[in-house]
Amino acid sequence: MSVYEGKSLVPQDEVEDISQTIGSKDWRLVLEDVSVLVANYYNQHPVAGMLMLGSISSHESHRAMQLTILHVGKHVEQLMASIGVELPSGELDPKALTVELGTACLRLSYFLHGKITPAYQRECAAAMIGYLSRFIDS
Repeated sequence: MSVYEGKSLVPQDEVEDISQTIGSKDWRLVLEDVSVLVANYYNQHPVAGMLMLGSISSHESHRAMQLTILHVGKHVEQLMASIGVELPSGELDPKALTVELGTACLRLSYFLHGKITPAYQRECAAAMIGYLSRFIDS
């Protein structure tokens, strides 16, 4: 995982901490918690926000972003599994697409406002929940 000044570019430790405390929480609430955590992380670590949510200037940086999204997607899969939600596998990669959709909301907020606003954090959660609801029986 990419790091800067000893810090991760994504809040993976914090997301793992959530998985230890969620118990039988509804999966939608878990994703809302994750979106708040991620928004706060990037607002508190502006260099990580700039590197992860700023513009992609080369093929290599685009590839690095996609590899990070795939990696974070594995954390989403583990988080969902910890509450008994199994994501499908096959031609589509729902876990990576979930992260991609949420990240798109955060990236737009960063572009428009230089930070992640509460409204875009809520849209991040709504995008992830809306997408995953296609695969999860509530």
